[in-house]
Amino acid sequence: MRARLPEAYKGAVLKFGTHTKLNQSYEALFIELPEKKAKASINLESLFDEHENGGDLEEFYATIPDIVESREVDTLRKIANDYDEIKPRLFIQLSRVEGNEELLKNIPYHQIEDLALTYYILVERNEEGTGKALLSNSWLESIGVSQEQLHQDALENSPKLFPPIVMTMQQAMRDIIMPENEETMSQENFEEALAQESIPLIFVSNEEKFNGAGVLFYPDVMKQLGEKLGDFCVIPSSVHETLILPDSEGIHPDLLKVMVAEVNDAVVANEDRLTTEVYHYDTKDRIFEKADKFLARQNEKSRKLSVEKENKGIQKPKKSHEMSL
Repeated sequence: MRARLPEAYKGAVLKFGTHTKLNQSYEALFIELPEKKAKASINLESLFDEHENGGDLEEFYATIPDIVESREVDTLRKIANDYDEIKPRLFIQLSRVEGNEELLKNIPYHQIEDLALTYYILVERNEEGTGKALLSNSWLESIGVSQEQLHQDALENSPKLFPPIVMTMQQAMRDIIMPENEETMSQENFEEALAQESIPLIFVSNEEKFNGAGVLFYPDVMKQLGEKLGDFCVIPSSVHETLILPDSEGIHPDLLKVMVAEVNDAVVANEDRLTTEVYHYDTKDRIFEKADKFLARQNEKSRKLSVEKENKGIQKPKKSHEMSL
């Protein structure tokens, strides 16, 4: 491996270890780059699987110069201490809390039920993909920005970097199967497609349809969905998208939970999973919560209303006075 490093990086320190990311960890080779005060990591498990499936290691070795000479590290170093430069690069992503507890101790996040909104800097974006950096508590402390400010700025900026899309499940599947025919989504063709759905299952993500589950928490997204659909359940399909099902369809959340668990086990990779919960949005109270909590809250409201009606129905006896002379 060292022989494949560019001449300027022959002095790099090579170490093996476990690389921990949100929703996954893997055995990695770390290439520490003193010149850049940074380190790169190579997923050895993925590399081994590729080799086992007939992949050519020479093709991998050819990418090593690009890994260690990446402009992303240089870009990040230039802007790291300037919040005015970082602010227009901020965006959110959604992950599960369970299984990520250790990593979450070291990064700023906003917990919603058993989900975690985390914060990233968009470092680079090109035809090969997106380079990003996960923000840490130590960075937040060093730059003197509160987590509340970070949260607000990231929420407001995310739609600019990763615009939301809302479409029917049928439209989403057609775009996946035939991407060359992908249509520009508009309010009119969304409503037309929605009217044609036997079960109006709504697909919510970003335009890239990648790491787009957090779109649901963009400002006013749930509010606008509620205005169109009424109360609805949220199915955490994966970290890439969520699915919306109006309450008007009459499908009980317990049935949806069974479906989520079965789909997770069958087709969703562990690193792409959110949770096996089903959530609910109450349009009147504007509350996002686990569906179980919503049902319990509704039952408690019904119980109190029933007690109030009973109390109103019980008339107190009129006072009577009896006198004698």
